[in-house]
Amino acid sequence: MITKQWFSGIAFVAGATVFCLAQVSVAAGFGANWLEVRVLDKQNGSAVAEAAVCVGTSANPHQFGARRSDASGAVRFEDLLSDSLVVTVSKKGYQGREQRVESLNQARVVVLKLAPGGGGPHCDAPAALAPVDVSSGLAIDGVSIRKDPGGSGRILVSVRASGPANQVRISEQPDFGGSDWQQLEQPVPYELTDAEGVRQIYVQVRRHVESQGASIEVISPVERVQYRP
Repeated sequence: MITKQWFSGIAFVAGATVFCLAQVSVAAGFGANWLEVRVLDKQNGSAVAEAAVCVGTSANPHQFGARRSDASGAVRFEDLLSDSLVVTVSKKGYQGREQRVESLNQARVVVLKLAPGGGGPHCDAPAALAPVDVSSGLAIDGVSIRKDPGGSGRILVSVRASGPANQVRISEQPDFGGSDWQQLEQPVPYELTDAEGVRQIYVQVRRHVESQGASIEVISPVERVQYRP
């Protein structure tokens, strides 16, 4: 959770607004290079929910993830590399937008306004899952994935939970077949299968405690994230 932030400057680039944050306190386990994208209706300024938002490079626009904006039109990507990034936003009924964001030497918030219509750049993000019961008090607030520079088929997964969690499991199967619970030490390495193309990565966390011979656990709903190698 960010506890403090000061805005040092605002840049307007081809209809997009980029806020540069000079100082940010970031929760343990996450790098300083995060990017938040806020999607608005260009005509009335209202938030555009369920917009597809991709962050990547010119060569691979989906490289660092593809997600859907929430009810406030916002979506957040964590642990990004400090390279020039490309943000692509699209939604049915609007003209898609693409915006370049220069080197992430500091955290940024990018506001993109979509005009009604169609066409333009397209982001292929998975549709949001149906609302789930979070009465257990534990949910996943965000997942970011990046390639592990030390392993050709390995990725590094960072998870932001709504409450204390000490274990995680990751799989490309929705039933987590063959995936065991492991200690939640950020970032979590995961070895991808040999399949090609876009991957669906499923993540779940839990708070597991052994007390007086009994096991007590609180498990989060499953979070699905799309990743393109």
